[in-house]
Amino acid sequence: MRVRTSFAFVAAVMLIAVLFAGLVAVPAAAQTDTMQFRYNAAHTGDYSAVAGSTSNNRLKWSNTTGGLGYSSPAVVDGVVYAGSSSGVYAFNAITGAQLWTNAAGGQRDSSPAVIDGVVYVENYGGYVYAFNASTGAQLWTNTTGGGNMVLSSPAVANNVVCVANVGHYGETPGGYGYLLYAFNATTGAQLWKNESGDVYFSSPAISNGVVYIGSAQAAGGGGVYAFNAITGTKLWNYTTGGEVESSPAVANGVVFVGSDDNNLYALNATTGTKLWGYTTGNAVSSSPTVVNGIVYVGDNGQYLYAIGNYTATTLNAASPAVAFSGVPFTVNGALSNGSAAIPGATITLQNSTDNATWTNVTTSTTKATGSYSFSRNEPAAGTYYYRTTYAGNATYASATSNVVTVTVQQTTLTMTVSNTTVKVNQALNFTGALALYNGTSSTPFSGQKVELKVSASSSGPWYLASDTPATTNAAGRYGFTGHISIAGTYYIRAQFYATTTYPECVSPTVTVVVST
Repeated sequence: MRVRTSFAFVAAVMLIAVLFAGLVAVPAAAQTDTMQFRYNAAHTGDYSAVAGSTSNNRLKWSNTTGGLGYSSPAVVDGVVYAGSSSGVYAFNAITGAQLWTNAAGGQRDSSPAVIDGVVYVENYGGYVYAFNASTGAQLWTNTTGGGNMVLSSPAVANNVVCVANVGHYGETPGGYGYLLYAFNATTGAQLWKNESGDVYFSSPAISNGVVYIGSAQAAGGGGVYAFNAITGTKLWNYTTGGEVESSPAVANGVVFVGSDDNNLYALNATTGTKLWGYTTGNAVSSSPTVVNGIVYVGDNGQYLYAIGNYTATTLNAASPAVAFSGVPFTVNGALSNGSAAIPGATITLQNSTDNATWTNVTTSTTKATGSYSFSRNEPAAGTYYYRTTYAGNATYASATSNVVTVTVQQTTLTMTVSNTTVKVNQALNFTGALALYNGTSSTPFSGQKVELKVSASSSGPWYLASDTPATTNAAGRYGFTGHISIAGTYYIRAQFYATTTYPECVSPTVTVVVST
């Protein structure tokens, strides 16, 4: 039932021993449902959450893997998974009893990743496999350019398996691939591949939707690449002075990686900008481990280093869940070192419409309290994602905030007339609806006042055609009933006036011709 009001009016992102020694065995008492090379997809190497302690050197058990074992084991839910030159094996973590083996693909230097009941591993010949973690049954396989040598280990995150091959080191890239691949973790379908022309001894790391990997034979000797994990689009690359055989570790918005130029690098994970470096006495081919703000890494000169010359930072963001087109809203938050505010820091606001591809919008500087604020005013309805980033400096690590989601709505108003050509004093009905549109669907806007306006010109000025506004019902509908007492051409529209929360909107104009 429509609500009606009567009217009457007048117009008016290659050392085998180094690359694959990253995983450690988790004691039987520790339980985890996921593990991969260097513990997680970001390759931090921090096992503290599950490692427990070992009080003696008594052998609990041993078993054969039927071949050479360069692969590092993964322990998940009481099962040890390991690769060797003869295949993939699963053992009971308590007794050492072999649970299953699968020889498909033969030799594996790659370390397995175990995620959601699936074992992902590459073989030496350039193929990636997925096995059922309980039975060892092969679920799928796909190629990274068969025949190419594979030394790196897969990284798995958000249903994406990222792997790399090195082709045939020392030979011309053409025909050998040197590719970075991404596969659907469920089906094995290839999502994308990226050929940089470099050689990958490094294993990829995935963090916050970005794949990071080190390379050799890049301009200047080596470097680090960042790719979008969904599309494979290159986001940035950083050139080092030597080959990068080290596998990156990503923590707190920083990419840590070693290079044969004797340096450990800390790079901004978002931009690739160098935050700081540490020069060791020899090439850094080992992969860094990051625990409690300290970076542990070895060089080829028999030294192990613990480096921690940056302070971890915390960056958060907040916003209203709902906003309205044309009405300003705020994205705000604060930057701290965990215990104290960080004033005078440059914060960058980024936005996205798919929560995957981010664009820098503007910057702001933190106040004495570490707080920052951005005013936004989106002109169109839709879902918008925002986050903030801090590039870091020699003292503080870079940081990326949480993602906030804002649904921007707009008010919409429709109106139709019963007849556009009438006689003087002939009854007229104007009906329509008021709704809130979020970019994909509309919701009736009930209990709101709508006015009817009239003009002798399509451009106004506009005057009230009815002294009494109509109130929208539960379906957002409204209506006016009345007549026009003087002949002429009239331009009529409905109008919803702005409130402290909702923006103004008007209906399309209808033209009514009144004759005697």
